[in-house]
Amino acid sequence: MSCVEYAQNKGLDEVPFQSAEILARVSLAAPKNVSPIDVHIPIINGISTIATRLFTKQNATLADYAVGHMFVILDHLLDLEDEHFTKILRHVFEKLEILAPLAVINERLVGGIPMPNPLGKAYGLNNPQSLGYLFSKSTKLVKVEADRPWVNPYSDFLEITDLYWRHFRRLAEKIEFANSFLLWELNELIKHVVASLAELVDHPLRPEYTDEIELVDKLKWILSFYWLAFHKKKVVHQQHADDACETLAYAGLLFFQRGYPDVVKSCVSYMRSIIESYCEVARPRNDYALGDFFAHLWSLRLLVTARRNVPLTEVIDNALNAKPKALSDDDWQQAQETIELRMRQLETRIKESDRMRDPDSSEVLLTRLLQVNTETI
Repeated sequence: MSCVEYAQNKGLDEVPFQSAEILARVSLAAPKNVSPIDVHIPIINGISTIATRLFTKQNATLADYAVGHMFVILDHLLDLEDEHFTKILRHVFEKLEILAPLAVINERLVGGIPMPNPLGKAYGLNNPQSLGYLFSKSTKLVKVEADRPWVNPYSDFLEITDLYWRHFRRLAEKIEFANSFLLWELNELIKHVVASLAELVDHPLRPEYTDEIELVDKLKWILSFYWLAFHKKKVVHQQHADDACETLAYAGLLFFQRGYPDVVKSCVSYMRSIIESYCEVARPRNDYALGDFFAHLWSLRLLVTARRNVPLTEVIDNALNAKPKALSDDDWQQAQETIELRMRQLETRIKESDRMRDPDSSEVLLTRLLQVNTETI
């Protein structure tokens, strides 16, 4: 690291760039279950230092590649089922919480010029070793011990899930995302995590227990990211807000189908929070954007109504009918026309089942669930 620092001070960025990979190879060659403070933590500290210096020199591309080596290490440790994986993951999260604001600043400094996604190696689903895929892969740690079936098989996985939601919340608290692509990456990552948790809930290892309730509780904590990501921010980016509402609708539909109406309540609450935040800061306000946000609430209502859940329908109706605090009565009245238009357009798209749409979207999921409901009737 002394050599790396010297090279960076001389402007030789290729040296630290290559050194990050060399450091990672030391971790990959270390014995299984070796003490983290002897190998992995110092190496991650070194890689983080390299990335920090590259970010401060506005070399975001090399910085992101350096960060990627942390995830090569994590992926390797998870493959080994190393007993210290969770501790190393926690340490990587701590480093990311320092690096993420630097990545967002670098993104803004380029002034909209195309560049790799900020910290795409960490959060982007185009990296098969990123946090999304590590989360899915960590489900292999869920095991029933044959000689101790009473021990919770989800305990290690729940600890990992705790690290994820706490990390998401800390990012949401400290970063003014505005139009940063990092928020898009985080939204896609959370949607991936939601689907992974739904898969676990579908296949409980101990049906006689209620282990899945704990998984759903963790999901609700993960979704709380959306409240903090937009609450009391100087800028609420319209497209990011719409994407967030879409993911919340997706999560609500997915878990209502699985018998967890409380998830829908959480999703409705967070969508309303996003709407309130948008109305507070958007200048000028776009009524069509408001219509899009409310249409996501409407998608939940369509399924809940089809399943004849009256209490939950009332909850959603309250969210649909409540005027955002920042709007005047005249503004709210004016917005009604576009909100109703977007709701009708949603219903039209759902009826066009052959329409080309994102197969992982809330609309496609809603279409499928409503078709199942019709067939059942």
